[in-house]
Amino acid sequence: MADVFVSYKRSDADKVERLVTGLRNAGLSVWWDHDIPPDAPWEETIACELESAGAAIVIWSPAAVASDNVRAEARKARQDGKLLQAFMAPCEPPLFFGERQGVDLASWRGDEADPRFVAILAGIRAILAGKRPHGAAGYKSRKRSVIWTALIAVTTSIAAILGFIANLGGARDEVCGLSALVASCEAAGLTRVAAPVAEDVAAAEYT
Repeated sequence: MADVFVSYKRSDADKVERLVTGLRNAGLSVWWDHDIPPDAPWEETIACELESAGAAIVIWSPAAVASDNVRAEARKARQDGKLLQAFMAPCEPPLFFGERQGVDLASWRGDEADPRFVAILAGIRAILAGKRPHGAAGYKSRKRSVIWTALIAVTTSIAAILGFIANLGGARDEVCGLSALVASCEAAGLTRVAAPVAEDVAAAEYT
């Protein structure tokens, strides 16, 4: 049983090999499809290794996103709670995978002291320890996103109400000038400010 299962598209093998080497240098046992013996059943071997691995890292690229096999392996890893994501090239992950963070390895050249590699290593070790990964290799905080979205919505609403009460841009006058809303505005103390009549303007000019 490997510590880490690596899912990727074959066209990205040269870049992925650097990651495999780095993880192995860090003391982790890593399985990728280069380890399949020539006489072994391909699909059955991959399914067995993915099932038994302690963690799985999916390497996204445009080619990987388009791959049925990579997407299937990613779904299985996510379902089992052991998915980490990395990106070898700019791309949008498949539907339902955008909620998880991913490490951008597009410009990574194999430096094992690089913070991006360190983040992946920490994420893998967290999963192997039965913990939830955090930071760049972990998960986006939906709770935080929801809170900020609600806060922005409330702030915007309050600003709109205060602006209406203060009659910014004459919005209150326009609304309260509608015949159907005159009574409601008066009841709320938002009486429309009447425009000065011509006589009043003339009198003001000669005062």
